[in-house]
Amino acid sequence: MSVLVIDQPEVVSRWIAAQNGSQWLSGREQAIGLAREGELVAGIMYDQWTGTSIGTHIAVLPGVCPSRTFLRACFIYPFEQLKVHKLLGFVGEGNPAARRLVEHLGLVLEATLEAAHPTGDLLIYSMTRSQCRWLSTDKKELLCRHQKPQLRLIP
Repeated sequence: MSVLVIDQPEVVSRWIAAQNGSQWLSGREQAIGLAREGELVAGIMYDQWTGTSIGTHIAVLPGVCPSRTFLRACFIYPFEQLKVHKLLGFVGEGNPAARRLVEHLGLVLEATLEAAHPTGDLLIYSMTRSQCRWLSTDKKELLCRHQKPQLRLIP
């Protein structure tokens, strides 16, 4: 059984940083996790909120297909609760799995910062509310708006 973890941002943020091999700084983030059998298997952390945009960092264990409920929650928080105009995702060019994940979720490569990441370039992906298919409650809409589904969606 999958459980959304919405009340432990520090725990989820530390887990995401450990999965991504990145630094974690406490106090300015919010996070949503997905737990199965008491263990985190996916998470999203939000930081750098400007009022109009927010940064995000995502981690999913290999072989895990996040639930539609989790994915909807990942986008409802910034777009509906915070009312941001743009979601930003930061990925090192040396992490092809992360690139596939954010592209599957619908984020679009917007900028490349040369030599700004330990694995090479820092790729900056973005998504606007109008680009976000995860806000729809229509299952057909969720499946059809992406041309190459790479993750199996589960309830």
